[in-house]
Amino acid sequence: MDTLSTEYFIPVVLMDQDCFGTRQGWQTLLELIPDREIVGRLQSKWEAEEEIEGDEPRGKGEATRSEERWEDLRKEIKDTPKGTPKRVR
Repeated sequence: MDTLSTEYFIPVVLMDQDCFGTRQGWQTLLELIPDREIVGRLQSKWEAEEEIEGDEPRGKGEATRSEERWEDLRKEIKDTPKGTPKRVR
């Protein structure tokens, strides 16, 4: 999975396509998450960021919004204990 992630998913989906960079993109991502608490936290965070930053493109060399949002999601999942109903195996 690491090779797939680093060689394809990150450069294509997160960096080139910036799939979660828009409200529509990140809302679609959140619809796939079964844990409503995680969804609520991420939605609140991302809406607040959108109010502050707007939807302007990032400068060259900066992480895309998709990269940052993907990392936010990963952190939330890591904080969910393994073996619990909230964590998909």
